[in-house]
Amino acid sequence: MATATFESRNNAAAASQGGAIRSGLASWFTAFGKAITVSREYNQRRARIANLNALSDRDLADIGLSRDQIIHYVYSDFLKD
Repeated sequence: MATATFESRNNAAAASQGGAIRSGLASWFTAFGKAITVSREYNQRRARIANLNALSDRDLADIGLSRDQIIHYVYSDFLKD
């Protein structure tokens, strides 16, 4: 009977450790996924800024922007009050 109790405690401890490991891995993959998303969004914004900077002042004026408004325009959703 003592052996059965020892084994059940061992199994419970192993299950607890396994749950902690799975939880840690899940947290790591969640953080990694968020980092990839943030990186992709940053790259898309930088490309958009580059495209707008490539336009002439007249082309920017045609779409209602001046050169000094480009960054604010691209990050306007991020900079909302």
